[in-house]
Amino acid sequence: MHQFFIGSNQALVRKNPFRFPFKAISRGFIFLFLIVWNNSLFAQSAEIYGTVKSVSGENMPYTNVVVLGKALGTSTNYDGEYSLKLNPGNHKISFQFIGYKSEVREISIKANERLEINPTLSVEKVFLNAVEVSAKAENPAYEIIRNAQDKRKTYLNEHENISYKIYTKLFGKSESNSGNPVNFFGTMLTPRKGVFYLSESVNEVYQYDIQNQTETLLASLVLGDTSAVTKNNSLFINLYTNRPFAVGSQMAMNRIVSPIAGDAFGFYDYDYIGTFEEAGETVHKIKLIPKMKGSTTFTGEIYIIDGSWRILKSHLYLKSLLGDAEINIQYINDDAINTYFPFSSSFILNKGSEKTDIYYHNIFYDYKVDTKTPEENKLVNKVVSSEGVKKDEEWWSNTRPIELTTDESLAYQKIKVLKDDIFKFEKEENDSLLNELKRDEKLSPWQFYNKTMSTQKIELNDNLNLDLSVFTFNTIEGGVLKPHLHYKNEFKNNHRYAVNSELRYGFASNTFYYKGGFAYELNPKNISEIKIEGGSTVDQISGNTSIANIWNLTYSLENKLNYLKLYQKDFIAIKWKREILNGLDISLGGSYNSRSPLQNNSDYSWYSEEEVRTYMPNQAFIQDEYRDFTSNELWESSLLLTYHHNRKFDLINGRKIPLGSKFPVFKIGLDVGRMDSEYTRIWGNISDSWDVGAIGFSKLSLTYGQYLNSNNLTPIDYFHFMGNETFIIQNQKQFGLAYQLLEYYQYSTSNYFTGANFEHDFDGAILGRIPLLKKIGLKSYVMANYLQTAESPRYYELGFGLTSSFLPIRLNYFAGYENENFVRQGIILHTAF
Repeated sequence: MHQFFIGSNQALVRKNPFRFPFKAISRGFIFLFLIVWNNSLFAQSAEIYGTVKSVSGENMPYTNVVVLGKALGTSTNYDGEYSLKLNPGNHKISFQFIGYKSEVREISIKANERLEINPTLSVEKVFLNAVEVSAKAENPAYEIIRNAQDKRKTYLNEHENISYKIYTKLFGKSESNSGNPVNFFGTMLTPRKGVFYLSESVNEVYQYDIQNQTETLLASLVLGDTSAVTKNNSLFINLYTNRPFAVGSQMAMNRIVSPIAGDAFGFYDYDYIGTFEEAGETVHKIKLIPKMKGSTTFTGEIYIIDGSWRILKSHLYLKSLLGDAEINIQYINDDAINTYFPFSSSFILNKGSEKTDIYYHNIFYDYKVDTKTPEENKLVNKVVSSEGVKKDEEWWSNTRPIELTTDESLAYQKIKVLKDDIFKFEKEENDSLLNELKRDEKLSPWQFYNKTMSTQKIELNDNLNLDLSVFTFNTIEGGVLKPHLHYKNEFKNNHRYAVNSELRYGFASNTFYYKGGFAYELNPKNISEIKIEGGSTVDQISGNTSIANIWNLTYSLENKLNYLKLYQKDFIAIKWKREILNGLDISLGGSYNSRSPLQNNSDYSWYSEEEVRTYMPNQAFIQDEYRDFTSNELWESSLLLTYHHNRKFDLINGRKIPLGSKFPVFKIGLDVGRMDSEYTRIWGNISDSWDVGAIGFSKLSLTYGQYLNSNNLTPIDYFHFMGNETFIIQNQKQFGLAYQLLEYYQYSTSNYFTGANFEHDFDGAILGRIPLLKKIGLKSYVMANYLQTAESPRYYELGFGLTSSFLPIRLNYFAGYENENFVRQGIILHTAF
């Protein structure tokens, strides 16, 4: 499935309201009920409310409503409406919309008073004589940006040991069922006709520093279901970071360049628009002009405070394959401690071709400095408890900082009415809200195809799925029917379990096989699991998926090249794993295996070339000869230790979910075999990735393995490497390594090996500078792979890759060498499927 991603590392046309399905009399009754019910909630609150409009009478969505001198405020909703609770007393309220002149109202409000304020904002006036032009006639914007760059790291790291709350809303509405899935800052959205997603959340954040913070979910509301837990991730788009977020697909992620990044002058030109006064500060308005149009830079304006050179706010636009995005960012001043805090961040995405709108809004409030350190480990990223986040409607009405729009109110109310079964009604065609309620979320044929191809599974229900590869072909079994079912669920004690079962029949070999397995989560808090498997099956000699069934079928039938090498395995296995300390994992396994060789039973193919070709034997071709073996028995024990220093993690309903860290991952493995074959072998792997700034990012994997002793080994017991003799990229890794031109078994060894994989993504640093290529989102990569064994010459591969964010394909060229002698080359495709 070609999924799209938006994630980290406002003058819009008002939308038509969601159509209510009831008759007029029912609709009137519901609206009357809502008015009476809502009014009762605010009887004891001091509050201002109203609608913000422009001088032309248009409602102004996401206007910031700020209490001057305090880190307190809210934003208007999509319809320009707002409400803000205040303490009784005197306040200066500023209504701020980027590109418009702020309006300040001085008010005095009493306890329990509701004061309506409906400001009208006019277009912002700027003055051009506030900044002198240098003798070299350089545009003054460049000096302002340089000053902001000098302060960038200071403001990026200025807030430590603070806490605050974040209100997040994510809303999606579409006019079609044909949209591609979007991973929107961590939330997977699948557009459907109607309101297809609506979720609100409130989080409390403790920020140790810019790199470490712990976020606790306080409340969650998903399509009116207060028991559901949102997957929204709160976010402030921080322009003080060089690359605030990324947009793209599985094939290519484009990191967006901040207009004040250290290398911003390589991506942007700037134009000084003018200067104005706001809340006692002199503010410069700078227009952003990308040097080359593409998908890694913003257009729009950035506002910088004179003297301190802070970003006050920004109004940005971004064009990408996902659609057109409008981004608004606002900071707020706290006079008490003389600093600025993040206040609001909105991201509005319009996917015009799919008639889909998504908006994502965050409000930051209730800042506290030098607060008590949380009890949770500093490495905890997010804490979620479904029990603690269930809040009633009154709580949301009193806490929600942004008023609900008409669409949102009707969506929530509709769900409530349906659940209470107050009225009977006719179901609207393609109404995704009703589908959500009835668990009848039908995907369009295109969406179903994309999802199935991406997961390689056919979803039968929420818990049960079937492997897509139900039928295949190989020379040992001929046509193979192999339904493989997977079932996942959770016990009442919150411990998960999984069951899988596979029946396999080969029409040429006339043999049935069956295997099954059960996995149980022993302790969600320490990632502890036990897994038991057993049965009779066939397995690849490499012990891994050297070649996928679909590609072996294709190469066998079309070209009579049977790369798949199988043997029969009757086995029972048990595996246990858990986290010993944070970042340190252990895995122990033991298995009994009765292993038998298999021979080709089918000569069927579609091959019709003049060249006479016969199928290869079903034996591994190792070090220039086919290696056969006789039936044997083996008991194998294995140990794997993995360490990832300072690994961060989420705590979701008491379950620990490992994340990543900036440090390398270390792995050490030990395998011991006894019975007919005897051996002891060890291996170790180090893998890491790192950012090299303007020229992209790299990843590296290094591995060493060696047999300490061995006796009477079969080809199954060798060190095998994930080679590739097809035109499709080898994604499977063994011992942390994968190769793109290496013969599947030629380099297998029973002695020692050293291997390495390296890849560098230039992130547009080379081809992104060429105007025509940048317009199509072309990105480039270089790759290098190395392998040395005791018996083989030095083998290495050099590669170069190209991809575009607009296509689900990456094209790679590789050349293979042995001892500096060229041996082969190939074009390798990397697809999103």
